Amino acid sequence: VRGFFSLSRLLGGHATPVQSPAAKYRVAIIGGGSAGVSVASQLMKKLPKSLHSEIAIIEPSDKHFYQPYWTMVGGLRLDKEKSVLPMSKVIPTGVSWVKEGCATFEPDNNSISLKGGGKLEYDVLVVTAGLQQNFGLVPGLMDTLGKNGVSSIYSYEFSSKVWENIEATKQGKAIFTNPGTAVNCGGAPQKIAYLADCAWRQKGVREKIEIDFCTATPGIFACPTYRTALEKIMAEKSITPHVKTNLVEVDGPGKVAIFEKESGERVKKEFEFLHVTPPMSAPDFIKNSPLANGIGFVDVDK
Repeated sequence: VRGFFSLSRLLGGHATPVQSPAAKYRVAIIGGGSAGVSVASQLMKKLPKSLHSEIAIIEPSDKHFYQPYWTMVGGLRLDKEKSVLPMSKVIPTGVSWVKEGCATFEPDNNSISLKGGGKLEYDVLVVTAGLQQNFGLVPGLMDTLGKNGVSSIYSYEFSSKVWENIEATKQGKAIFTNPGTAVNCGGAPQKIAYLADCAWRQKGVREKIEIDFCTATPGIFACPTYRTALEKIMAEKSITPHVKTNLVEVDGPGKVAIFEKESGERVKKEFEFLHVTPPMSAPDFIKNSPLANGIGFVDVDK
């Protein structure tokens, strides 16, 4: 966290978007999140200053969000406003900030198409666009986020609601979900459960709350070594894991979460508290591009 707040000081200055992007850049970086900014910063250290402007970051947003902070917003009551910095203070001064969105890629021509209609060519392309949160793929979820005890640390808007719901829950069922897709930080869906468990113990209400961790995956964590350790932690904390159990619908007003088991059977679980980790995917502009593999992510050889 301290590293995030010192990021703009380390990179320095105040970046401004280029008024007229060049026709070609030596390096084109798609995305101005932590990964894209870090790549640009490292390249600046290795390339002579005369070439810094030939590094382009293609990023349309005015704001940079440090998403790992949202776990602490939801689980420790930190201020979500501190997870945001102006993009101008995060993009390294000296690189070319092309303030547009990427529409698609033309890898055979070493070029990208911009949403504004222009095109850029490159020698090297770096794709750091992150994951897309698909809350809308779970029927009923969007209608109840931030209400009815439902929240998520995977949303800037609703991350603070997680803590509000933790404080409001005194008894009943608390459910934490994990989808079968790739997610930002595979440990975060469990971290927030452990933080909530700690908060409820401190408030003296934990014995009145039953915690379920429902994951669509075959185990609670992909890496076997960590999975074994985390299974012990869940047992020690009296958190019940349910594997191959995928959230498929939420009835917010009724406070019912509907899950689908591997067999296709649907199970209804009543809840007082529901934390949802939404299904995620590559952004649509990558998923529908020539760069995508069979499941929509950038196809790579290593």
